[in-house]
Amino acid sequence: MTPRLERPTTAQSPPPDDGAARRTLDGRAAQERQNDGAARERPGGTRYRQRELRRTALATLLATLITPVAVGIAANGAATAGRWWDTTDRWLSPAQSLLGAALLLMVAGLAAYEPAAAVIAGLVWGALPAAVQIVAPGQTYRLISSLPGLPTDLARALHTWLSSGVVLLIGVLLVGAGIAVALRRRRLLG
Repeated sequence: MTPRLERPTTAQSPPPDDGAARRTLDGRAAQERQNDGAARERPGGTRYRQRELRRTALATLLATLITPVAVGIAANGAATAGRWWDTTDRWLSPAQSLLGAALLLMVAGLAAYEPAAAVIAGLVWGALPAAVQIVAPGQTYRLISSLPGLPTDLARALHTWLSSGVVLLIGVLLVGAGIAVALRRRRLLG
Protein backbone atom coordinates (compact mmCIF):
# COMPACT_ATOMS: atom_id res chain seq x y z
CA MET A 1 0.00 0.00 0.00
CA THR A 2 1.35 3.24 -1.06
CA PRO A 3 0.28 6.34 0.71
CA ARG A 4 -1.94 8.54 -1.38
CA LEU A 5 -1.58 12.26 -1.36
CA GLU A 6 -4.85 13.82 -0.71
CA ARG A 7 -5.84 17.14 -2.04
CA PRO A 8 -7.55 19.50 0.30
CA THR A 9 -11.20 20.01 -0.37
CA THR A 10 -12.75 23.41 -0.59
CA ALA A 11 -13.79 23.14 3.00
CA GLN A 12 -10.17 22.54 4.02
CA SER A 13 -8.49 25.14 1.74
CA PRO A 14 -7.59 28.54 3.15
CA PRO A 15 -9.84 31.46 2.29
CA PRO A 16 -8.84 33.56 -0.77
CA ASP A 17 -6.57 36.51 -0.03
CA ASP A 18 -8.23 39.74 -1.19
CA GLY A 19 -5.00 41.67 -0.52
CA ALA A 20 -3.14 39.67 -3.18
CA ALA A 21 -5.10 41.33 -5.96
CA ARG A 22 -4.44 44.76 -4.44
CA ARG A 23 -0.72 44.00 -4.06
CA THR A 24 -0.55 42.95 -7.69
CA LEU A 25 -2.17 46.20 -8.85
CA ASP A 26 0.00 48.25 -6.49
CA GLY A 27 3.07 46.39 -7.75
CA ARG A 28 2.20 47.18 -11.35
CA ALA A 29 1.65 50.87 -10.56
CA ALA A 30 4.95 50.99 -8.67
CA GLN A 31 6.71 49.32 -11.61
CA GLU A 32 5.25 51.88 -14.03
CA ARG A 33 6.35 54.74 -11.77
CA GLN A 34 9.80 53.18 -11.51
CA ASN A 35 10.05 52.77 -15.29
CA ASP A 36 8.99 56.40 -15.77
CA GLY A 37 11.63 57.49 -13.27
CA ALA A 38 14.24 55.38 -15.05
CA ALA A 39 13.62 57.34 -18.22
CA ARG A 40 14.55 60.51 -16.35
CA GLU A 41 17.25 59.43 -13.95
CA ARG A 42 18.93 56.14 -14.73
CA PRO A 43 21.26 55.05 -17.49
CA GLY A 44 19.29 53.58 -20.33
CA GLY A 45 16.42 56.04 -20.05
CA THR A 46 15.54 58.25 -23.00
CA ARG A 47 16.06 61.53 -21.19
CA TYR A 48 19.32 60.27 -19.75
CA ARG A 49 20.60 59.41 -23.23
CA GLN A 50 19.60 62.82 -24.57
CA ARG A 51 21.40 64.52 -21.70
CA GLU A 52 24.48 62.37 -22.33
CA LEU A 53 24.44 63.24 -26.02
CA ARG A 54 24.17 66.97 -25.28
CA ARG A 55 26.98 66.71 -22.74
CA THR A 56 29.22 64.90 -25.22
CA ALA A 57 28.45 67.38 -28.01
CA LEU A 58 29.11 70.42 -25.81
CA ALA A 59 32.35 69.05 -24.35
CA THR A 60 33.59 68.00 -27.80
CA LEU A 61 32.75 71.41 -29.25
CA LEU A 62 34.62 73.15 -26.42
CA ALA A 63 37.63 70.86 -26.74
CA THR A 64 37.86 71.24 -30.52
CA LEU A 65 37.60 75.03 -30.24
CA ILE A 66 40.02 75.46 -27.33
CA THR A 67 42.76 73.12 -28.60
CA PRO A 68 43.84 75.08 -31.71
CA VAL A 69 43.71 78.33 -29.75
CA ALA A 70 45.91 76.82 -27.04
CA VAL A 71 48.38 75.42 -29.56
CA GLY A 72 48.52 78.75 -31.40
CA ILE A 73 49.08 80.77 -28.22
CA ALA A 74 51.75 78.38 -26.94
CA ALA A 75 53.50 78.25 -30.33
CA ASN A 76 53.51 82.02 -30.58
CA GLY A 77 54.91 82.29 -27.07
CA ALA A 78 57.64 79.81 -27.93
CA ALA A 79 58.49 81.62 -31.17
CA THR A 80 58.72 85.03 -29.52
CA ALA A 81 60.75 83.57 -26.63
CA GLY A 82 63.33 82.49 -29.20
CA ARG A 83 63.75 86.16 -30.16
CA TRP A 84 64.21 87.53 -26.65
CA TRP A 85 66.40 90.40 -27.87
CA ASP A 86 63.64 91.61 -30.20
CA THR A 87 60.69 91.59 -27.81
CA THR A 88 59.63 94.67 -25.89
CA ASP A 89 58.14 92.82 -22.96
CA ARG A 90 60.18 89.88 -21.75
CA TRP A 91 57.26 88.44 -19.76
CA LEU A 92 54.86 88.26 -22.69
CA SER A 93 56.40 85.11 -24.22
CA PRO A 94 56.38 83.03 -21.04
CA ALA A 95 52.88 84.29 -20.25
CA GLN A 96 51.68 83.10 -23.67
CA SER A 97 53.33 79.72 -23.18
CA LEU A 98 51.71 79.35 -19.75
CA LEU A 99 48.31 80.41 -21.10
CA GLY A 100 48.56 77.87 -23.91
CA ALA A 101 49.56 75.17 -21.43
CA ALA A 102 46.68 76.11 -19.13
CA LEU A 103 44.21 75.90 -22.01
CA LEU A 104 45.58 72.48 -23.00
CA LEU A 105 45.26 71.40 -19.39
CA MET A 106 41.64 72.52 -19.50
CA VAL A 107 41.06 70.35 -22.58
CA ALA A 108 42.68 67.40 -20.81
CA GLY A 109 40.46 68.17 -17.82
CA LEU A 110 37.43 67.96 -20.09
CA ALA A 111 38.37 64.31 -20.48
CA ALA A 112 37.27 63.78 -16.88
CA TYR A 113 33.88 65.20 -17.82
CA GLU A 114 33.63 63.53 -21.22
CA PRO A 115 36.53 61.34 -22.46
CA ALA A 116 35.42 61.51 -26.09
CA ALA A 117 36.01 65.27 -26.13
CA ALA A 118 39.74 65.00 -25.49
CA VAL A 119 40.09 62.04 -27.85
CA ILE A 120 38.37 63.87 -30.71
CA ALA A 121 40.30 67.10 -30.09
CA GLY A 122 43.57 65.16 -30.00
CA LEU A 123 42.77 63.38 -33.24
CA VAL A 124 41.54 66.47 -35.08
CA TRP A 125 44.26 68.89 -33.93
CA GLY A 126 47.14 66.44 -33.38
CA ALA A 127 46.97 63.28 -35.42
CA LEU A 128 45.30 64.73 -38.51
CA PRO A 129 47.77 67.63 -38.99
CA ALA A 130 50.66 65.25 -38.29
CA ALA A 131 49.35 62.84 -40.92
CA VAL A 132 49.16 65.71 -43.42
CA GLN A 133 52.73 66.68 -42.49
CA ILE A 134 53.93 63.10 -43.03
CA VAL A 135 52.10 62.63 -46.34
CA ALA A 136 52.73 66.07 -47.85
CA PRO A 137 55.48 67.89 -45.94
CA GLY A 138 55.95 70.48 -48.67
CA GLN A 139 52.31 71.52 -48.62
CA THR A 140 51.81 72.02 -44.90
CA TYR A 141 53.34 75.49 -44.70
CA ARG A 142 51.27 76.59 -47.67
CA LEU A 143 48.13 75.22 -45.98
CA ILE A 144 48.95 76.90 -42.67
CA SER A 145 49.86 80.25 -44.20
CA SER A 146 46.69 80.26 -46.32
CA LEU A 147 44.52 80.49 -43.18
CA PRO A 148 42.82 83.91 -43.19
CA GLY A 149 43.97 86.39 -40.57
CA LEU A 150 46.98 84.35 -39.45
CA PRO A 151 50.15 86.46 -39.02
CA THR A 152 53.27 85.24 -40.82
CA ASP A 153 55.22 84.78 -37.56
CA LEU A 154 52.48 82.60 -36.11
CA ALA A 155 52.28 80.57 -39.33
CA ARG A 156 56.02 79.92 -39.09
CA ALA A 157 55.75 78.97 -35.43
CA LEU A 158 52.89 76.56 -36.11
CA HIS A 159 54.78 75.01 -39.02
CA THR A 160 57.85 74.60 -36.84
CA TRP A 161 55.79 72.88 -34.15
CA LEU A 162 54.09 70.70 -36.75
CA SER A 163 57.27 69.67 -38.52
CA SER A 164 59.12 68.99 -35.26
CA GLY A 165 56.36 66.75 -33.89
CA VAL A 166 55.11 68.95 -31.06
CA VAL A 167 51.57 69.03 -32.46
CA LEU A 168 51.58 65.23 -32.78
CA LEU A 169 52.80 64.96 -29.21
CA ILE A 170 49.99 67.21 -27.96
CA GLY A 171 47.44 65.19 -29.92
CA VAL A 172 48.72 61.87 -28.60
CA LEU A 173 48.67 63.17 -25.03
CA LEU A 174 45.08 64.38 -25.38
CA VAL A 175 43.99 61.07 -26.93
CA GLY A 176 45.81 59.21 -24.17
CA ALA A 177 44.13 61.31 -21.48
CA GLY A 178 40.70 60.57 -22.93
CA ILE A 179 41.38 56.85 -23.27
CA ALA A 180 42.80 56.65 -19.74
CA VAL A 181 39.72 58.29 -18.27
CA ALA A 182 37.41 56.07 -20.29
CA LEU A 183 39.26 52.94 -19.15
CA ARG A 184 39.28 54.14 -15.57
CA ARG A 185 35.54 54.69 -15.71
CA ARG A 186 35.10 51.12 -16.88
CA ARG A 187 37.51 49.98 -14.16
CA LEU A 188 39.77 48.19 -16.61
CA LEU A 189 42.82 49.79 -15.08
CA GLY A 190 43.79 49.09 -11.46
